[in-house]
Amino acid sequence: MTDTVDETVDFERQQCAYFLAALLSSNALDVSAVCATVRPDDIALLDDPTATIYRVAVGLARRGVTPDHTQVWAKLLQDGEFAGRKGELVRDRMLAVVSVRAYAERLFETAAQLLSLVFRNRLAAAGAAIAQAAVDFSEADAWALMIREGGETRKIYERIERLRGEAA
Repeated sequence: MTDTVDETVDFERQQCAYFLAALLSSNALDVSAVCATVRPDDIALLDDPTATIYRVAVGLARRGVTPDHTQVWAKLLQDGEFAGRKGELVRDRMLAVVSVRAYAERLFETAAQLLSLVFRNRLAAAGAAIAQAAVDFSEADAWALMIREGGETRKIYERIERLRGEAA
């Protein structure tokens, strides 16, 4: 069981690194287009330090600044995002992404892949919650949970489809 969990975490971090590398190679216009579909909170479900970097890159892009590695690093430093244990993780993610080969042309594709992981994690969590609700909740409450979770999961799926349309 532990090996599977470790492999899943490693795969998710690898996908986050590919996304960040593409993001930090992209222009402000493309980053702004992606941030209209992928929210920092989505990425935080996979890797909070990556979400911190993404938030900074999105903020720069919205101001018209190309969020390259140097600009993002400077803003993270200015905002104190390298402080403490979380800051160490943010710094480690930024240092690791330098060695990842990614292309700006793959930004929408890597964003869709990342959001796909969010979708799969959300779907698994929703399924587990619905299964537990079938045992513990009244029918009305279980049904309401299923409708709510299904709706939220569908919204993520629709965002993935929008990204894949832009990537095509």
